[in-house]
Amino acid sequence: MSNDLRIEDYAIVIPTYNPPIKLLIELLKSLLKNGVLNIYVVDSSINSIDMKVRNELLSNNQKNISYAERIHIIRVDNYGAAYSMNMGVREAIKNGAKVITIMDDDTILRDFDPISILSFFSKNVRRDKDLLILTDESTYIAYKNLNREPKAWVETGMTFHSELFERIQFREDFIMDQIDVEFSFKIRKNGGKLILYPGNVLTNLPIGREIGQNIKHLPNFRIYTLTRNTVLLAMEFKSVESIISGSYGIIFWAMLSVRSGENIITVLSCIFYGFIDAITNNTGITLHLQKLSNNRFSFKK
Repeated sequence: MSNDLRIEDYAIVIPTYNPPIKLLIELLKSLLKNGVLNIYVVDSSINSIDMKVRNELLSNNQKNISYAERIHIIRVDNYGAAYSMNMGVREAIKNGAKVITIMDDDTILRDFDPISILSFFSKNVRRDKDLLILTDESTYIAYKNLNREPKAWVETGMTFHSELFERIQFREDFIMDQIDVEFSFKIRKNGGKLILYPGNVLTNLPIGREIGQNIKHLPNFRIYTLTRNTVLLAMEFKSVESIISGSYGIIFWAMLSVRSGENIITVLSCIFYGFIDAITNNTGITLHLQKLSNNRFSFKK
């Protein structure tokens, strides 16, 4: 494997929906400071974040103006996280990116060195098969001590070559939940590996922020999609582990929903219809699901 990747070949894609602007700005500033030249923020928010981001970054300082020119904000309808990721990656590749990293809008950078990452990628990752994972040191050490590679990945930091994306994309009808797991499973089914980058590169905020964002307006939709997508994964990839981990997630969100005041019959119906839609392969956004999500998502008539 040749070491021919340059910083110009590298892009970051950040899908976002009504993000915490301060956290997103901190991430963007950190990426720019560390030399990333191409950042694609895929914005499916109710109100565009473009001006908020640029007002925070721009000043009379010429360096800041140069920084802002390296950020591309792509406005899309909200068809779910997978759609946003695919749109961002396609735009990055169209503009010349060869290696792309997916990051959440609340990712926190640690020892992030894109030149070292590209060098490692060139030497260790098969372009059309493997997924490189950027994570924190404790996660890397834990897997190293177990002497095994991850079977799937469910966090920020997925890094891959454009040649892989030509063969495998994110499954858009999953909308949210299990998208990264399904992507990982397809890579392994295609003969690829999930390779952990050795270093303390990045992490996410604790799950508490996500709970705070979702519990008031999204738990039932999340229970539905998590149920449906977990069953679909188990059927397609014969994965017992995905059933077990998915079931924990369903129980977790169901309990939170009931504790927040939701009727238990409504919660159980979300699980039931998620299961039925999985076994009948009824996927995607419908008018009913759009209403279930409190009109968060767009849908195709």
